[in-house]
Amino acid sequence: AYGKATRTLGRAVSAKPGSAAYRLKLGDAHFKNFQYNDARLQYRKAGALGSKAAKGRLRKVEEKVR
Repeated sequence: AYGKATRTLGRAVSAKPGSAAYRLKLGDAHFKNFQYNDARLQYRKAGALGSKAAKGRLRKVEEKVR
């Protein structure tokens, strides 16, 4: 299900690249699929767009890749 979510959310991000919420959700789907580099990228972009939740999610990714 998360594979389908990454495709759907990827289209949403393409349609609205300035949405921190979409990028955060896409990062979550990547994280659940063990695609940590992709998750990190989306969380960083979400953070740059003003998401406060992105910082905590980035920490979770960093714990997984250590």
